Amino acid sequence: MSLLNIAKSRQGGMYDPTMILTANLTSASALNLTFTLSGPVVNVVGLITLVPTTGASYELDIPLPIPSDLAGTADIAGISTSVTALDIGSALILGDTVNNSASCVRAANTSDAGHFIYVNFTYTPRF
Repeated sequence: MSLLNIAKSRQGGMYDPTMILTANLTSASALNLTFTLSGPVVNVVGLITLVPTTGASYELDIPLPIPSDLAGTADIAGISTSVTALDIGSALILGDTVNNSASCVRAANTSDAGHFIYVNFTYTPRF
């Protein structure tokens, strides 16, 4: 499907992807993810709840609202920020070329308690 056809049919909105629990996560789900399509660029923002398996690093892959055949990690750029007092910090969001998804890798999680992260990332779909 061409980007023009996607733009005509999907200007944006809410989406509820099934998260990919790549490393050290018991569960994760989208609470309020939205995307906008502005020209060829897709921007995703929203809130995700997650439960780490242990108080260590974790990796969460977020499926894309408009599929893309990612060529490298730099095809997606963004950041996540914890919004829970138990886990203060942020992480980069980069492209995952294996799953064609947005990968959020947190290097130093301080708690295994459930918490929320705010995500914001941008990409240009490749077909």
